[in-house]
Amino acid sequence: LKKYIAFARRIRPKVSRKAAERIKEYYLTLRMQTPQSEAMYEGEAPIPITPRQLEALIRLAEAHAKMLLKETVDIEDAEAAIELMNYMLKTVAYDVSIGGIDIHMLSGYRHSKMLVSDIIMEKARELSKGKEEGVSRVELIKAVMEELNVKRIRYTEKMVKELIDELRETGNLYMPKAGYFKPAEES
Repeated sequence: LKKYIAFARRIRPKVSRKAAERIKEYYLTLRMQTPQSEAMYEGEAPIPITPRQLEALIRLAEAHAKMLLKETVDIEDAEAAIELMNYMLKTVAYDVSIGGIDIHMLSGYRHSKMLVSDIIMEKARELSKGKEEGVSRVELIKAVMEELNVKRIRYTEKMVKELIDELRETGNLYMPKAGYFKPAEES
């Protein structure tokens, strides 16, 4: 085992043209994918994969070739890397609320959550305009849920309530009266 590892460390496999083309084809296909609910993004859909993942694909293919003590990275190695990447993306970066891959989830940030937060703030501004007490929680939730249905964003009422509470805790919304909300920028 020690000899195998020592020998494998010295191998520097070169990526074959076919393997490079397969990796590039996969990367471009994934890059062009948009979530099923793309209409909701209005030009700001989350990117399913970034150049960082392309570099990772190449390194994974090289590692697979190295493990098999090969001098060149071939299609088999590229397919193994693609299979690993698909598994990782479906396990870690799949956002059910958009029905697709959102690479930002790897950093703990969900594009859909930010979008829903923007909708909540927009509806709070719109519905509390001219009202000293703001908009009632029930009215705000109803308006947000209607907008989410129009934009085909899969968010439950419970998730919207939690996000409203989170926006209140972060100071984006405030309660001028119990059960009523206003955007903080209007205070």
